[in-house]
Amino acid sequence: MDDRGSGGASPLPVLAQPTSGKTIVKSTVLEESTMSALQQKYSKCNPISRKLGVQLDSSSCVHLAVGIKYNYTSQISRSYKRMFELPNNIYFTNNFLVFQAQQVASLGIRGSILLHGATYERFQMATVASYRVPMRFETLLMPIDKETWVFSGISLFLVNCTFVAFTFRGKKVEFRLKFMKSLLTNLTGKLFWTTSALMGHVENGCVEFRNYARQLSFWLITWQLFSFFLGLVYSGGLYSFLAAVCPPTLPTTLNGILTERIPIYSTHVVRSTSGYESGVEAGVRNVLIDGDLSKLRKKELSKLASTTKVLEINPIDAAKSICQGERISSSHGMGNYLVDPTVYVMSDFEERLDSFLASVSIFRKTAYIRKIEEITALSEQVVWSGDKSFIILLYENILKRLEHSGIYNKWLKGVRTGTFLWIAENIVTARDFKMLLAKAMFGLTREIVFVENETVSIESVRYAFAFCAKHQVQVHESVKKFNITQTICLVFLFLTATIYLPRWSDPDTPTSPFPTPPSGNCQLWTSCPPPA
Repeated sequence: MDDRGSGGASPLPVLAQPTSGKTIVKSTVLEESTMSALQQKYSKCNPISRKLGVQLDSSSCVHLAVGIKYNYTSQISRSYKRMFELPNNIYFTNNFLVFQAQQVASLGIRGSILLHGATYERFQMATVASYRVPMRFETLLMPIDKETWVFSGISLFLVNCTFVAFTFRGKKVEFRLKFMKSLLTNLTGKLFWTTSALMGHVENGCVEFRNYARQLSFWLITWQLFSFFLGLVYSGGLYSFLAAVCPPTLPTTLNGILTERIPIYSTHVVRSTSGYESGVEAGVRNVLIDGDLSKLRKKELSKLASTTKVLEINPIDAAKSICQGERISSSHGMGNYLVDPTVYVMSDFEERLDSFLASVSIFRKTAYIRKIEEITALSEQVVWSGDKSFIILLYENILKRLEHSGIYNKWLKGVRTGTFLWIAENIVTARDFKMLLAKAMFGLTREIVFVENETVSIESVRYAFAFCAKHQVQVHESVKKFNITQTICLVFLFLTATIYLPRWSDPDTPTSPFPTPPSGNCQLWTSCPPPA
């Protein structure tokens, strides 16, 4: 993590872009002259201000322009009661940090709170297919595998050649000449003669057949046994194939999915400055711009973004509509789709994808799901940085420990599980909801051993509870209703506000962890007086 205690221009958020299994950390610093130029260029941003419903000053326009250009999420509060969310074309705002910003703003910290940071979220892909492959009429007529068909053809050809050789009469020289001249005629003629002989319908060739019965008996018996064996293999294999539940053969790489042209869908829509678009498309575009990727990887991601179709619907409703064969419509011109449940790929953020797959397993019991691990970490959540604020300090010094230890992720999983169950309760049946509830409770209640990089003290846990007042995990009343107790959260929040915030909000305090604002570059610091 870079040093934010030095003077000069405040660094933009650190961008972490994964490439080939590694993470490249880039840090961009805007010089003072660059900020001045941006401030002069965006001194009047009335069109954007009208969309926000608020008149922004020139310094705020600079942050707005930088946020849009570099795909940063910006949150501005010019008062203690109002919070304006600026437009962005990234995946979505980190709700946890936004919630912290609202809470700190409501406490009455002097000045305004300005946050901006990259919010790259993890997203995954998963192939969903039916266990049973649809049967065709040709499957009942032809052998199941290629080897059985090849053996049948070879055996028939050998028996045919044997009959041609043993049923020909004449001298050796004449035999060779005639055999070479009329090879095709002999083969085709004896083919039908052999078939007739095996079926017992030989007429003109019966005398010839009797004369060579001894030579042909071995081959006929061998052919009959081999044909009987092939018949058993074919009939038994066909029955097993029709009765067995076998997973289909699906590609396990992104390139394989794109090559076989398996339809790809996503359920997340983001609002950008130009309208609405797929979250996957916006995220891939950001990775292509900022990521250090190979040409092949860029080509694959570009094709992924162009072929992904958007289902503008929540994951649970999407799973229900797909499994029941219903058409999914869009309200923002994203298109109407009727998804074929035979095989398709769902590409979405980790939280939404888990909700979708859990719903699919309920609505379609025979679904076969395989996650594509190749692009699991295509987009990672990065470290937030920004101006002088209590939130950034809290994340870097305290919450970061909880995240590394696994406690924060455990708490976040509970929040997401509660949201998923709250939505699913109004969509699925009571029986299906009990199954979803059992799976969700198993993931939340099972014991997890935390791996601590640093000591997680009671102080860290206290600050985590201090900012969880509005986040409650609600479970169905028939089992148990538990939450992150709001009363405890409010108590910790009150203690934090009365004991720590007065000391931390003063930049002149010797023990204050905040750096002193640099002179001449006041627009980068939230403690500066608002413009006249």
